[in-house]
Amino acid sequence: ALPEKAPEDTVAKSQELSKLKILVVDDNLVNRIMIERFLERWKIPCKGVDSGEKALEAILDEDFDLILLDLQMPEMDGYEVAKTIRGMKSERFINIPIVAISADTLANVYHRVLSAGMDDFLAKPFNPNELFNLLYNYSQLIKHR
Repeated sequence: ALPEKAPEDTVAKSQELSKLKILVVDDNLVNRIMIERFLERWKIPCKGVDSGEKALEAILDEDFDLILLDLQMPEMDGYEVAKTIRGMKSERFINIPIVAISADTLANVYHRVLSAGMDDFLAKPFNPNELFNLLYNYSQLIKHR
């Protein structure tokens, strides 16, 4: 019998992912910690913040490869954060992938997510494999930029 390819494939993908640096933006501590734990398990460097304002400070202070952005936050929601980032006059901010995270269905928020300048959408609660594959796909796009 041929050896099973999946574990090796996942290891190779994890090595690609470990080159990413991700900003996690969610005002809900439990959600943020859950996402950060998955990222840490996959050896992906990340930083978590609990507000839109802190997200904007973080991207000015550090370089991130991708932003996981909760849509429903008090004061400054995910839509406003994304629009602000896209409005910054730097290629880094115009091109950084922004993935919306929401308990809402994609059908309900799709148009707003795209018009705010976000690139993708992940519904809560999400399957860790969905997050892993989404991040892997972006790691490949970023690598070839």
